[in-house]
Amino acid sequence: FLSAKQITTSGIVAESNPEMCIGCGRCVEVCPYNAIELIETSQAYEEVSLVVKKSFIHPALCKGCGTCAATCPNGAIAVKHYDFDQIISMIETYLDKYN
Repeated sequence: FLSAKQITTSGIVAESNPEMCIGCGRCVEVCPYNAIELIETSQAYEEVSLVVKKSFIHPALCKGCGTCAATCPNGAIAVKHYDFDQIISMIETYLDKYN
């Protein structure tokens, strides 16, 4: 579905932890970039292997907005790879708030 010869992406993306994902699909519903889908995967429970759904975030489509992470009821999604200016901005906001 991506047809460009070259894709430039931001370094900021959301990442899903499949061990924490419960497959509820809330992240899929709220993603404004349609960067998330639920995929079927095999998961072992004791001696039984079951097919379950887990979130998969397409890094080329994800803009790192954090909407999915804020919506996830299990904390399975985290936004990663902030750039230097964003980290400084977060620190300054924190210091302004608590000083």
